[in-house]
Amino acid sequence: MAIQVTNIMTGWFDVREYKERLTRDQWKIKGEDDNIAFTTTFEAGTPEAAAFAEHGKPYTDGNGNQRVRVNFKIGGRCGWFDEHAQPVAKPANEELDGCRWEVRIVYNSLPKDPAKPKKASGYWANSVQFRKVLDNPFEEMTGAQAVPPVPDTSFKCQQTPPPENPLAGKMPPMDYVTVDELPY
Repeated sequence: MAIQVTNIMTGWFDVREYKERLTRDQWKIKGEDDNIAFTTTFEAGTPEAAAFAEHGKPYTDGNGNQRVRVNFKIGGRCGWFDEHAQPVAKPANEELDGCRWEVRIVYNSLPKDPAKPKKASGYWANSVQFRKVLDNPFEEMTGAQAVPPVPDTSFKCQQTPPPENPLAGKMPPMDYVTVDELPY
């Protein structure tokens, strides 16, 4: 049972208690000391899916693609680190709920053992490095200065008359060369 580290993965924290016949929004958020999970998916047949084949669960997504769902169980003693690898307190479950996250997880894989409860086997996180994925990367920034509006630079035809020619009517008559006068 060696400690392993994942690559950066995108997924969701599962912080709600499942209740049959209720919608997800009606499920109660777990207590701060309760175990939660991080869930991610991979395309079936990829090296990532093969790496988590022991406890990954295959399924077919809404588009008919074969995928593998992987859950990482997170207990109360798990360490939490921000995107700069600085230790931080575990965020409240309400903050983790309903958002996509990028994570790197240090974990152990506990094999299935008939003598232990089924919940004990799986991938158990020792520490989680996390960063929220912004669905809209242009959310309002706190402390930012207001940017003046961009001026309208679209082409607009001006209906002003052209300037007058200062030599109009003042030019001496031109002495034109005729074709017969050309030397060739």
